[in-house]
Amino acid sequence: MERVAYVGMDVDKEKIAVAVVRDYESEPRLRCIIRNRLDVIRELFESLVAEYDQVNSCYEAGACGFELYRRITDLGELCVVVAPASVPKKANDRIKTDRRDAVKLAMGLRSGELSPVYWTDPDLTDR
Repeated sequence: MERVAYVGMDVDKEKIAVAVVRDYESEPRLRCIIRNRLDVIRELFESLVAEYDQVNSCYEAGACGFELYRRITDLGELCVVVAPASVPKKANDRIKTDRRDAVKLAMGLRSGELSPVYWTDPDLTDR
């Protein structure tokens, strides 16, 4: 059986809250906060690739732009930038934390509820 990890990331300039769920789990297997640095991101994804056959990751589009997307795809891994409006929110859920947001993203990625943001990479377009 193929082992698939779904990684949700809540990103800001200094840190990334990470949650990892597998296909059949109801709760995240891993919850952590890492520094938003290439070497730390690379280390995280190398450890995930060593444990899982497929690693799917996502984060919400926002002020940090597409730099994290580039970093992850440069490592050869799958990453989706999702529209914030597509992340499910309960009307009575007023508690917002980075870790909870990362879990929502991982679970939403696994269930297929999230809508990707489409954009053009300026490095790939003809001038």
